[in-house]
Amino acid sequence: MKFDINALIQKQKRPIKDKKQLSAELKKTIEQEEDPRIQKHKINALKKGYTPEEAEKIASICRSYYKSIDKMQAELSEKSMKIHEIFNEQSVKKGSWQQKYLTDFDKYVSKCRYCLNSGLDLPDEPLFTDYVPDLIPVEEELNQESAAAGMTLEEYITQKYIFKCQKTVNKHTKCSQKRPII
Repeated sequence: MKFDINALIQKQKRPIKDKKQLSAELKKTIEQEEDPRIQKHKINALKKGYTPEEAEKIASICRSYYKSIDKMQAELSEKSMKIHEIFNEQSVKKGSWQQKYLTDFDKYVSKCRYCLNSGLDLPDEPLFTDYVPDLIPVEEELNQESAAAGMTLEEYITQKYIFKCQKTVNKHTKCSQKRPII
């Protein structure tokens, strides 16, 4: 990355005793950085008159930020590869729920990459369960049953499925109505 060392020296707000030494410090500060993204931040900090030590602190913050971004991008790529392995594009029928999920997931990945590069919040991931046609009638049925019972869906599921009688190891039936702690 190109930079004008004389312009950087002029921006320094501290008294300059040895121009050559300061020039060497500034060059070292910039050139020791391998990542061009962070090098750019160091140059900008030095252009604004920050000392090499302050520029290094700024670079440290940027390193942490970019490390997080790189990790999220790697996880996103890994997840995308797994989804494409599961839904092999040759085996997915056109117009099927699998194709719709794969298409929406690819759009999600593209939006995530844009957001990560732009510093924006990530979009919500498409939920697999929203695409599986066998699960949709079950959800609708549970909503109807809970409404008929005059309960919320969560209350209905809790009462009907979670607090059922449990068989113990010694084959005695033990029923207990546990009340949720509120």
